[in-house]
Amino acid sequence: MNKIRWQSGLTMIELIISLAVSLLVIAAVVRFLVNNTSTEQFNYQFGIMQQSARIGLHSIANDTRLAGYTGCSNDFSISNVLDNTNATDEWIVNSEAVQGITRADVQSMVDPAATSEGIVIFKLSSSDIFSVSNHNTGSGSMSFTTAINSVVSNETPVGVIRQDCQQTAIFVPGSVSGNQLSYSTSGGGSRFSNCSVAFRGGFNCYDPGSSSAGDVELNPGTLRVLDSVVYFVKPDAEGNTLYRKRVSDTNAVPVVSGIEQLAVYYGVDTDGSGVANRFIQAGDLAFRHEDWDQVTVIRLHLLTQSAMEITRLPRAYFFNGGRVTPTDSFLRKEFVMTIDVRN
Repeated sequence: MNKIRWQSGLTMIELIISLAVSLLVIAAVVRFLVNNTSTEQFNYQFGIMQQSARIGLHSIANDTRLAGYTGCSNDFSISNVLDNTNATDEWIVNSEAVQGITRADVQSMVDPAATSEGIVIFKLSSSDIFSVSNHNTGSGSMSFTTAINSVVSNETPVGVIRQDCQQTAIFVPGSVSGNQLSYSTSGGGSRFSNCSVAFRGGFNCYDPGSSSAGDVELNPGTLRVLDSVVYFVKPDAEGNTLYRKRVSDTNAVPVVSGIEQLAVYYGVDTDGSGVANRFIQAGDLAFRHEDWDQVTVIRLHLLTQSAMEITRLPRAYFFNGGRVTPTDSFLRKEFVMTIDVRN
């Protein structure tokens, strides 16, 4: 009988083949795990970018829907006698419902660290409403049914609206005590003053050809605090961030991080049809140009950025109508929203 010969090990060729197959399997598993991790990281970062865009767009949209709000319809006169003392308060002295300002203007009027254009939204507060009980145009004084000094000071720009909505006056008190305020052409504190104490008509201090039609009694009426805001982008510890600044803010407040850039198009109704027939950008009209009154719609473009570099090579993206190829490996995505200016 033939003896059975048992093999006690692997030949060199078998060992090499086994190692090669094992390496291929390991490489495939590693590649799968790496790709799976990259995909998860991509999806995670993209989800954060979507959330950042949603927060940023809706924050601006909520303020825009109140643009021009005074508590009345838009068929009334606004006398804006407010004048700024500090250059960084110039954006506040503006009664256009929506106003675009260039990056250079944001840096000079709002925050020198800004890296984007800005959008200014004029409105009065929808809360903290005080009823006028007496208005003496001769002495420049007003009384209210309740105390106002917890909300209003001599640094607080306010709007007083006649009950019949025929006249609104934007000014700063000279002094406030209890339920009393007084005003004069010297204005209030260190930030603002008034160019006039005659509130009748539709005019503003920043237009040299505009002037008051005289005194008007604003009793009965209501007082609301000026609540205008400005949005822009600037870098901080969290990266590029969308900021919002109110009249009452000393410093702008971050809204959401991960916003690299902001661009806004303003739809202007130049033929009175009620529909925008021309789109402009912040630099197309001078600051406080009369045509800003004709804006009926805005289109927001927000460029979001991932919190970390996640692509192997620079990834091109589209923003504001153009294709951009970056030099880094951050993920970027543009989000767009169109909003009607109701007031």
